Amino acid sequence: MKKIKSTLVLLMALSFLTVTAQVVPMYVKAPGTMNRDAEYGCLPNSLFSQLPSPLLGVWFGDNTYGFSSIADDYTVSGPFNSMRFWGNNYVGCPAGNTQDFIIKFYERNTGDPAIPGPEVNSFNLTVIPQPINLLYGEDYQVDVIFPSQVNLLDGWVSLTRINPGDACIFGWYGNQPGNSASFNNADQIWQSSEGTLAFCIGGEGVPETPVSNWALIIGIILIGTFVIFRFRRIA
Repeated sequence: MKKIKSTLVLLMALSFLTVTAQVVPMYVKAPGTMNRDAEYGCLPNSLFSQLPSPLLGVWFGDNTYGFSSIADDYTVSGPFNSMRFWGNNYVGCPAGNTQDFIIKFYERNTGDPAIPGPEVNSFNLTVIPQPINLLYGEDYQVDVIFPSQVNLLDGWVSLTRINPGDACIFGWYGNQPGNSASFNNADQIWQSSEGTLAFCIGGEGVPETPVSNWALIIGIILIGTFVIFRFRRIA
């Protein structure tokens, strides 16, 4: 009888572990604390600021994952066209030279303030991650300039990384408690994920899109042609 009971208990435990292993987590708690030698902050004159803290978590938002988007709310005093955020490719994948993100903005949800409302703006952007050493050793900071001004002063912003096939998922750094929301791919709904995500909105000093080498070469050739043409006319 004891053997039968022991077997039943073991089977129940295995069943529980199997079910919980299939549950896709919204976030994970980071081990330990951040490297305090790493400097991080918002751009000068930013309109909104939520910086990483030593009590760090990683919220997932990757188009190949069970939660494809992660969002948090904000309030600013005027229109903006730039944003900064922090994260990594969880876990162990390098930042790479570029990453592709979908960044969306939403109105407040009048029916449920814990999740985003109607979509207002959507940007598909290729960004240049700046490697930093906050926690895992593969962390990065991202500065973006939006192709058009965002006029939504009180709402939500979401991130989705377009996975390049690196077998990792994007994790947006944040803290607990808070009021973030995750988009569940299986149910096609937003649900509260109780986090405060780390990001800044607006500010000065975000680098413009770099000019390609071909553009510089063409510009030099045009300037040289113009100078030669003017010289011949004067001569």
